[in-house]
Amino acid sequence: MAVNLRNKPIDKRRLKAEDRGFDTSSRQRALARARQRRGQAAYENNRQPNTTLRYSGGNAFAPGIQTQQMRMQELSAQKARNMELRPPKEPLPDIF
Repeated sequence: MAVNLRNKPIDKRRLKAEDRGFDTSSRQRALARARQRRGQAAYENNRQPNTTLRYSGGNAFAPGIQTQQMRMQELSAQKARNMELRPPKEPLPDIF
C-alpha cells in the first residue's frame, strides 16, 4: 500500500552500539500521515467540481434586509409622488 514511500524498518543489528540509540517509533505515524495526504490529494483531484456559486450567510437566496429597506423606501417615495400629482379634492356642488 505504501507505494514509493521509503519507510522500511531499520535493522539496528548492523549498526555500531553508539548509533543504535535513535528512536524509530514515529515511523508509523509518518507513514499514516503520508497516506492521508496522498488520499486527500487523490480525492480532491478526482471529485466533481462545484457547479453552483456559494454564498455566505444563512439564506443564500435572500438579498438581505438592506435590499428590503431600500425597496420599501422607493415604494413610499413613489406613493408620495403619486399623491402630489393627484388633483386637489373639490367639494361636490350642492344640488339640493
